Amino acid sequence: MLAGQIIDIRPQLDFNSEMDFTYPVAEEILQVEGQEVLSILESLAEKGILKKVFFDRFLRCPRCRSVNLRPTTHCPKCGSANTARVRVLDHFIYKYVGIEDEFVSQGKYVCPQCNMELRTVGNDY
Repeated sequence: MLAGQIIDIRPQLDFNSEMDFTYPVAEEILQVEGQEVLSILESLAEKGILKKVFFDRFLRCPRCRSVNLRPTTHCPKCGSANTARVRVLDHFIYKYVGIEDEFVSQGKYVCPQCNMELRTVGNDY
């Protein structure tokens, strides 16, 4: 590292390791694995030798600690997973918020609550 031959030490996902990720470059150089390599890297960062940089965020099961998950989106009201991506409009004057389909009337945006035509983005909605 001092010679400048190693620029980055990046983690790699490894579901067979104790932490679910490894640092292959550091493990090869230091000849240690797992928590021990992580402790050494943390120590080097605390001393200012290495700079910690955010790499990625993973979801992990709190019970078994696995990061091998399949997150889904469910409706909080009925529990259905049959969801759709929609655009949401906010009528600033009437303070009504709803999905775009509610506002469309004869090819124009009209507030479904007060029937005012919304003409200017950023001003009306």
